[in-house]
Amino acid sequence: MNNDFGYIDNKPFKKINDKKQTLVILNEEEDNINVKINGVNTSEFSNMFVSSPGDLIESKTYYGVDSKFHPILLMNSHIINTNFSSISSTTITSNIYAKGKEISAEINHLTPETKIRKFDYYNDKLIYYYSDNPLTIKRKGLIKELNLTAKKTKPKSLFSMGYKGRIMKVFLVHSFVTSGNISKFSIKPNTYLEISFNKGIKIDDVINISSYLDSSLHLCILNNNKSYISTLYDYSKRKYNLYNYKDNINNKKEKNPTFNVCANPKERNTIFKGILSQFIDIDLEKNNSFFPFLNFYKKIEFHELEFLQYYKVIEVIDYEKQKNKGKGQDTIFLKKYLKKYSKLKNCFFGDYKEDKLEQEIRSLRNYYSHKGFYVEDLPVPTDKPIRFKRISIEWLYYVKRIVKIIAYLEMYEKAGVSIDELKLTYYLF
Repeated sequence: MNNDFGYIDNKPFKKINDKKQTLVILNEEEDNINVKINGVNTSEFSNMFVSSPGDLIESKTYYGVDSKFHPILLMNSHIINTNFSSISSTTITSNIYAKGKEISAEINHLTPETKIRKFDYYNDKLIYYYSDNPLTIKRKGLIKELNLTAKKTKPKSLFSMGYKGRIMKVFLVHSFVTSGNISKFSIKPNTYLEISFNKGIKIDDVINISSYLDSSLHLCILNNNKSYISTLYDYSKRKYNLYNYKDNINNKKEKNPTFNVCANPKERNTIFKGILSQFIDIDLEKNNSFFPFLNFYKKIEFHELEFLQYYKVIEVIDYEKQKNKGKGQDTIFLKKYLKKYSKLKNCFFGDYKEDKLEQEIRSLRNYYSHKGFYVEDLPVPTDKPIRFKRISIEWLYYVKRIVKIIAYLEMYEKAGVSIDELKLTYYLF
């Protein structure tokens, strides 16, 4: 869709009314869709949302159709207004949007309140967890005859779990996609999850669940890409493609993963479900606590911030354990994990004592939190006199790594997954 004509309004409409809906030009870019409206001075639609020339305003939702009568829902939109004496226009840019896949006599819009009965979750790295041999076939030229037989498999039931008072069922589908012509073509595997519900969910739930599936898959194979396309099905059996390009920054750069947390294929469903259960009903308070796992795809530019985020994860997990035992918060909790993962500790710090290392790491956390990120001599609040540790870049890097790896190990244990700590050290940086 490029330079396509359509109509747009700030509320859903069943049929086009030239006097009510505004004529627009739609362009579907690589990571967004933009809608250009000419003549903003005479458009009630644009005046409703734009207050002054050049303003960049966070908007809510907009409803439109392209010239093929595919309904469009624009979310996470920005509005830019230009107003000159001879040329005036408004451009709406959206990086989360949904397009209807079917043409009908009436325009059937997807709205934030539409009940979704199921959706398909696509992530091109999913196949590396659920298949041992992802295969792509390419052919160029007509040198020899080639006969291929392939079939799509029926959805395979993986597991069921609860979600906001609903039953969520997860199915696995192994399929394939073809492209090209008779002389030059390719066949690529396409593995995706079909997620269905006994009660309808909203589009916000689809976005949230997709994010939790992304985080779960990351813990399974340590990939860094997110899903950005889903297919939604409402209760009238209409289909919509949802494009979520908001955080789609690593998909093209991602290498094929070589790590798999599950050594036994028979355990893959159990492990994936156990990890997903840690995220699926997460509340807003814990959402912030597990920030680095829910935002795994975002590169943290500074080791100091990365250290603080994973330190907090361990702190929160340990506090949950303490509450379950009827105990209060343990301020020197890290000492337990340095002993628990002794092979990991020895890998980075040799035979250095756990209690001294815990004191230094805790002191570093407090220093970063209260004083700043630049430190040469770290004050360690031990018994009088306070000792000062000379800080090196190598020591800071090892501290960040061990804290991060312990946080991952505890997330795995929390999900009931057993993993070798040194194996993880080899893959996780």
